[in-house]
Amino acid sequence: MLNERQIDSFRRDSFLVIEDFTSHESCDTLLSRTAELLAEFETGAHRHLFPTTDQEHATDDYFLGSEDKI
Repeated sequence: MLNERQIDSFRRDSFLVIEDFTSHESCDTLLSRTAELLAEFETGAHRHLFPTTDQEHATDDYFLGSEDKI
């Protein structure tokens, strides 16, 4: 169960940090696999990966009209 502080934090920030939810090893494994999947990803005619550090896609016509292609 979440306590009031956690609920308030989630409502304020739209995410919740759960300390010690899983091991560092598990996180490293997940990050490693994610990197592998991204490295193997074929983009084709349109760029389908939109990094959070680059907001160019926010004005891209394909991105803006692609909600039915997910």
